[in-house]
Amino acid sequence: MGTLSSRSTSEIRELDKRKSAAIVVAAGSGSRYGKPKQFEFLTSDERLVDQAVRTASAASNYVVLVLPAETDWTGAQVDQIVWGGSTRLASVAAGLEVVPRGFEWILIHDAAHPLASQALFAALIERLSDSNEPADAVVPVLDAVDLVKRRRLDGTLLTIGRENLGAAQVPMAFRHSSLAKAHAAADRPDGIREDSELLEHFGYRVVGIPGEVGNIHIIDATSIQLARRLV
Repeated sequence: MGTLSSRSTSEIRELDKRKSAAIVVAAGSGSRYGKPKQFEFLTSDERLVDQAVRTASAASNYVVLVLPAETDWTGAQVDQIVWGGSTRLASVAAGLEVVPRGFEWILIHDAAHPLASQALFAALIERLSDSNEPADAVVPVLDAVDLVKRRRLDGTLLTIGRENLGAAQVPMAFRHSSLAKAHAAADRPDGIREDSELLEHFGYRVVGIPGEVGNIHIIDATSIQLARRLV
């Protein structure tokens, strides 16, 4: 899928930060981790959610933080705090409701991806702003390097391959108008897991850019230990 844009992060921010709002999702219950992992410390003085808020703030002019209900926020100042829902889509919808209409682009970030770089945010914004190849959403993708297999219910395996396959990452970038219309659709089906999939369902144009190997997804104690070594 190529490499990240060579355009500087500062240049992207000067041109496009004013058009961008960010929703940082940190509302998970931590069912896999055993407790809400977003409040685990990444460094001696910064939690996963703090890192995510800091990077999103550098890439946008408005930040909405989505937290578990009744959570006291003690981190950096954000523009809005809302309570999350029972699903990821519901949490994003809660954040989207309080984003002012004047922002053209929405960056959706996640405290479980604390190591996403400012360069990745910049590349997302650059691709979304490309008028020559318009898109409604941009997703970082790591190309599959190992053979992908599906595990059947009976325990046997089915080979899928690796050509044209990849793992989606966060943050993702969306046109505000497209994201809002998809969330408002009355015929939204059950089972959709995240926002790029929602836009795909309704026929919007979702494209990819290269992801980052270091942008790991924190799911357990092993991955958080790895993240701490990478900081």
